[in-house]
Amino acid sequence: MSKKSESAYKNNLKQNSNKNNNIIEFSQKDDLLKKVNSIHLPRWEELPDIDLYLDQLVTLIEKNLNPYVYDMENPIITKTMINNYVKHGIIDPPEKKKYNRAHISSIFVICILKSVYSMNNVSKLLKLATTNFKIEYSYNKFCELFEQSMKSIFSHKKIEFDKNASDDLILLQNVIQSVAYKIYVEKTFLENINKEEWTTKIHSSFILYF
Repeated sequence: MSKKSESAYKNNLKQNSNKNNNIIEFSQKDDLLKKVNSIHLPRWEELPDIDLYLDQLVTLIEKNLNPYVYDMENPIITKTMINNYVKHGIIDPPEKKKYNRAHISSIFVICILKSVYSMNNVSKLLKLATTNFKIEYSYNKFCELFEQSMKSIFSHKKIEFDKNASDDLILLQNVIQSVAYKIYVEKTFLENINKEEWTTKIHSSFILYF
């Protein structure tokens, strides 16, 4: 491709890109907001009432969290990760290679928190949450606050929390907000930057090829 043709191609590409950017941006934001507003983490009573094998557990976590919580470079959960959580005492060992509701709920929480906090701190937070309250209550409260934070942050609305909450609950609220803000930044900014960089590389390769 000659320099003149290359320049014309780049200009045409830029014009077409600018023309469609606004339409795509509004469409993507609308789709994203709809997805976040429909977020629902399974509550304790909605978790499987039969114990799961490792493969089944991984599938359950991925199905429920991948649309909202994920690492752009790494899988959200693997069998090796779960085995390491057991090995390091973050969750209890499975019974006869099967995982019960306590295991499942803990892994949901771990997968959400580990994007911001070290595994050591995640372990401490898990212990704190179950020291003063039953695991069923703590897990359901976590799900409720996570959904509330996600919907408020993505809708640019003020997050309303209980002003009379205990110190432990206030801590939990702030922990969850920090995770929700990170997801917001990734979904609304970093993800698009990565897509743009990938598109630029493809276009550059196309120009060089011809």
